[in-house]
Formats: sequence, C-alpha cells, structure tokens
Amino acid sequence: MDNAADTHTYVFTGKLTCADFKRYIALPFHVPAGTTRLHVDFQFAPLKVNDIENTIALSLYEPAGTFRGFRHGQGNRKVIDVGAGSAGDGLLAGPLPPGEWTVELDTFLILPGAPIHYELTVGLSSDAEPPAPSQVRFPRPAVRRQPGWYQGDLHLHTRHSDGSMSVRELIDMARKRGLDFVALTDHNNVTQLYHPDLDGVDDLALVPGMELTTYYGHALALGTTQWFDWRIGHNGRRMRHAAREVQAQGALLIAAHVAATGDPFCTGCKWLFRQFMPGTLDAVEIWNGPWRGKDTRNEVSLQVWYAWLNAGHRLPATAGSDAHGHDVYDAGPGFNVICAGELSADGLLDGLRRGHCLLSSGPRLWVEAPLPGGGVATMGDIVPAGDGVVPVTVHWADAPAGATVRLVVDGDVHAHWPARAEGTQTAEVMVLRWAVAEMRNAQGDMLALTNPIYLDRLLNL
Repeated sequence: MDNAADTHTYVFTGKLTCADFKRYIALPFHVPAGTTRLHVDFQFAPLKVNDIENTIALSLYEPAGTFRGFRHGQGNRKVIDVGAGSAGDGLLAGPLPPGEWTVELDTFLILPGAPIHYELTVGLSSDAEPPAPSQVRFPRPAVRRQPGWYQGDLHLHTRHSDGSMSVRELIDMARKRGLDFVALTDHNNVTQLYHPDLDGVDDLALVPGMELTTYYGHALALGTTQWFDWRIGHNGRRMRHAAREVQAQGALLIAAHVAATGDPFCTGCKWLFRQFMPGTLDAVEIWNGPWRGKDTRNEVSLQVWYAWLNAGHRLPATAGSDAHGHDVYDAGPGFNVICAGELSADGLLDGLRRGHCLLSSGPRLWVEAPLPGGGVATMGDIVPAGDGVVPVTVHWADAPAGATVRLVVDGDVHAHWPARAEGTQTAEVMVLRWAVAEMRNAQGDMLALTNPIYLDRLLNL
C-alpha cells in the first residue's frame, strides 16, 4: 500500500487473493480541518473469473467509526462523493469532521485464480458549500386511520445500494402496481430514508429499514431508521449483537431468502447462522421474488419454515419482491397482505408481528377456525383446543383456471380442492400444532399462502 505525500490526495494500491475473501480491509486517511468534500475512486481487475464476478463493496466511516455511507453492487469500479452540502446515492451529506477517516474494502467474494489488483484514490477539497438540506423523513403520519387488509412489498432496493431505480422510480413502480405500502431496505444503508423525493409521498405507507447484508446471510431490519453494523466477525461482533440492537429499537428482524443458493452465485445470500434457526427472529421471508426465482429456492425456504413451525416456533412468514429494477413486478412476485389497525409503518408491523398476513401474487386466500364460546380465529391466532377435531375453513377469491387449494396441517397436505374463481371449503382435522392454506397453479407454483392458525394444545412429547 502506497500513500501520496500530498495531504489532500491519498492513493492506495494493493493485491487481493481468495485468502482475503469475506474480510474488512481498512484504508485510513486524514481529513484536515476545513475540508468540505471527499471523493473516492476505486477500481480493480480482473472483474470475472470463469464468468463469475468478484464482488467488493466500499464502506466509509468518520473518526470514531461513525457510519457515513456504503457503496454496494456489481462491477469493478465504485465512486464515493460526499460533501457538506450534497452527496451521491448511498452517502450522507453533511460536515466532514477532521481526523482519521476510513474507507473499508468489504470483500464479499474473491474467487480463486488470478489475484485482484486494485487502486483507490481519495481526493479532498475545501471549496465553500451550502449546508446540506438532508434530513430523515420518518416517522410519518398514517395514510389511513381505519383498519383493513393492506397490500405491499417488504423488500426493495434503490441506487442507494445495488438497485437500478431511484427513490422516485421505486415509489412510482409501487403506485402503478396499486400497492398500499413499501419498505425501503437497501443493503447495509439507510441513506435512502433521507431522500427528499419522500417528502411528498402521502398515498403510500413507507416502512423504514435496511437489509443487513452480511457474509453469512441477509436479514431485514424493519421499522427503524437506525443504521446497524452488519460486519459479523469484525472486532468480535456476532449476529446476536445485531439482533439485540434491532429489536431494542422495536424493529422486526426478518431472515431473508433463507435457502438461497449462496456463494459464489449469490454471495452471502444463504442463511448460515445456526443460533438463528430461527432463534430470536421475528419473521422469515419464505417467498423472495417470483416463486421459481433463479437463486432463491423458495420451495426449500417454505419447507424450512414448516419444519420450524413443527418444532414449536410460532414465526410469521413474509414475502418480498427483492426488486433491484423495474421489471420484477412483471414476473409475478409475492406481496404481503397485512391486516393492520391503520395504514402506517407501526400499524403494518404490528399486524405482521401478530401473523395477520397473507402472501400472494394476486389471488386472495384466508383460513379460519371457530373459537370456543364464539368468534373466529384467523391467520396468526391461537385456537384453544381439547382432544377433538377442529373444523378449519378455507376461503379464496381470484383464483386462475387450473389452480388448486391445499390445506396443510403440521406440514402434511390434509385436503385439496380444485379452485373455482371463488370458493369455500371446510375440513375437520386433528391439528396438533398449526394449519395453513396454499393455492398453487397447474405447474405447482405458489400463488397464495396464509400464515398459520395455531392450536394451543399441550403436547407431552
């Protein structure tokens, strides 16, 4: 590593091999008092080995390790531009405090073969800049105060990480799809929550969050504007520390695409945290993108969730388009339809926490059972039960031709019916733990899935 003598320009060069895979490589530099803008240009080669791309992200930290921005995504060039008055996507504008700053190379994937050679240049300037107008755009008032079933997307990306959409384009896409809410969950970033394009949005509920994109699995933190240190293994940090911090904020921690292909095709995507199988997770994303997505393996994620339910974990399931571009909604991803007391981030997350949530690419599907003494239990509810059978009713609507509805009890298909456009069926079942309903098309792809009704029966196993 070489540093230029000029105190306002730093040049770092180096070599990386597969031994540097999944590391956090700090490149420190000094920012003198009076600096108003910082520019970083990073390039490396080769980009590909056997048609698979090496993946290196950049993190920027102020003195004392304060987060200032993250540049994720593919390609072998990344640029950081941040100043007192403005900043590029993925960076926070504002004063540049003097002291030792750090650019960190986050080596998500370094493939065996030819070593990587990189060059990183830091340029500092002190031109006058107006103060930054940036401010966090949360909390936000409720879009609607009345209770209802609201449809939306809990997993989305913009140019503030590796998406191709601006914040405005993401909002426009959600409006065209007729969604009621979206979650802004860029990789290891919260700068999207400061974007001024959010100011005039009063027709969509916006859920703040970020996707903790670690080397060993991804998790959505929903319901908070706080940035969380995603660097598991750095200075002794463990996933339990991140989980504790997320949940201390009242936010939900949701494991994303738990059975994804993983390295090297989807680096870090597969969930590998043994203590969180499911541990203290608040929910699990079992439907990522279209059901037959290239790397997500949603059918396997579904079976993982069913196994966790059979082990006694009453854990809600979620869906997310994981959209990085404009065409994802055309592929038929799953959305969340949440029963909430109001259309707001808090109302939606409260409904999700209770399991009052349907996953669907379009059709509607409900499951319910009678409660002793009157009333009806639905998704997420608990049915006190004795030793007899429980009548479980499934309702559906908007089913396409050739669809089938299945009642799944404790992981086994108990009953199935050909689905007319609308229908209702009831089956009496000896439920030990839980029951859900599925709707699948003629090819077996999931069209809709309920969260469980749980049976409150003591099992002396």
